[in-house]
Amino acid sequence: MILITGGCKSGRSKHAETLLSGYSGRKIYIATMINDCAEAEQTIERHIKQREGKGFETIERTHDIHNIHLPEHCAVLVEDAVNLLANEMFGENVCDPVTKTAYTLKRLDESCDMLIVVTSSTGSDGQRLGKLTDRYTAYLGMLNSRLAKMSDTVIESVCGIPVTIKERK
Repeated sequence: MILITGGCKSGRSKHAETLLSGYSGRKIYIATMINDCAEAEQTIERHIKQREGKGFETIERTHDIHNIHLPEHCAVLVEDAVNLLANEMFGENVCDPVTKTAYTLKRLDESCDMLIVVTSSTGSDGQRLGKLTDRYTAYLGMLNSRLAKMSDTVIESVCGIPVTIKERK
């Protein structure tokens, strides 16, 4: 598993796609964003255009991505853990969205040749944004910590420059 983190518009998605450019098998892009507003629609359209011609098969799934039947010998890019966590947090009957999201990604990692997960360093600025947002930010920090421990490689995208912060040899 490769985890790519960084701030908003820092090049995380573009770098994730670049890492898969040399992969010769099937490339699956799992899009987790719920298209519920104009801003979400713009983000989705931008990502679709960014992927054009790169050989990705896109699966739109907002929950339970570990239940996707994947082809043998494929690489998977999950865009992104931030949305996946929010979808679980605000979904029905989820007591521990951090554990469920981490479990989901671990199971997905076990069913493909390579998994790249894009996440965000949301909350690293220390601002308080209200009770619900603070809880979500805390959950995201916990999820990112779990994912970093599970990952073979962790990359932070800083101003469009990928910086490797963990790499298992």
